[in-house]
Amino acid sequence: MSQSEYINKGTEKENKNTNSFAIVDLLRYTYRFAEGKRGPMFLSFFMFIIVVIIDQMDIVLIGYIFNRIQLYGIAEIGFYKIAAMLAFIFILDTFSWSLHGPARILEQNVAFYASKKFREYLYENTLNLPLTFHNAEHSGQMISKINKGVSSLDLFSSEGF
Repeated sequence: MSQSEYINKGTEKENKNTNSFAIVDLLRYTYRFAEGKRGPMFLSFFMFIIVVIIDQMDIVLIGYIFNRIQLYGIAEIGFYKIAAMLAFIFILDTFSWSLHGPARILEQNVAFYASKKFREYLYENTLNLPLTFHNAEHSGQMISKINKGVSSLDLFSSEGF
């Protein structure tokens, strides 16, 4: 076997997916190596989706408030109604941030776990390569490639949303 065959060793399913986008590959690897932490991973995704929806609602609500003020004027609407609408936006933002913080913590934990498992997988496969491969390859380059792959997965999965 050639060196490239050893490096590209994997399941047939992995080898068939060579034309996919990098983001899809990163999502696939994050999912694969987050085994045991997939529940928190999907929970953080769901929490981030709710946060994004609330953030978009802010824009709509502020537009609604300005539209009402332009149509009817502050005197007709009343200062207290406007203050109540602004308070509602503040409450929505507070709720949004109360979801965003825990979701980031979950995301960081999953990213750490997935990158740890990915590093272990790469090191294990590297150690199982034959001695002829290790004699032909520079060990510093292999370590650099492994570290680049792990740091890419970690960066993507810790700041993916």
